[in-house]
Parts: sequence; C-alpha cells; structure tokens
Amino acid sequence: MKTPTQNVRVIGPNLRNEPTTFIVHDSSCAHCSRYEGEDGWKMDASTLIDISDCIWGDMIGEGSMDAEDGLNDITFCPCVKLPLR
Repeated sequence: MKTPTQNVRVIGPNLRNEPTTFIVHDSSCAHCSRYEGEDGWKMDASTLIDISDCIWGDMIGEGSMDAEDGLNDITFCPCVKLPLR
C-alpha cells in the first residue's frame, strides 16, 4: 500500500518576524502569500520527519543533530496534516 503524501511549501530560512527558522504550509494554503519574497521550496512528504530530513540533511549526515531535534526549529502550520513518523 502506498503511503499518502502531502505537497508542502517550506519557507525559510531566516524569516523576518518569525520565532523559528522555517515555516511549513500545505502548498495550496492561502497563507503562503504572506511570505512572498522569502526563500522556500515545495516538496512531497509523508511525515514531519521527512521534512526535517530534507531541511537538515547535511547536519544529520554529519551527526551533529538528528531529524527529531530539527523539528524544534520548524513551525508546522495547521494546514500540514502529517504524522510525526
């Protein structure tokens, strides 16, 4: 059985006036327009850990952090409906 995915927009890093480095919305969310001009990308993900792996992959690969630690610097908006793992 194929694992369901959600297409999300990862916005960041270094956002103005935000408490975390990255914000993640469903790619079709109307709130994405608030971040016009900010860096970001779209991706398909099955879990929140997938998104953290994508963002922090280099640091995870070096062993300086793990994917779960990376979740602390990501804001997942309510439109993101994915399990942790």
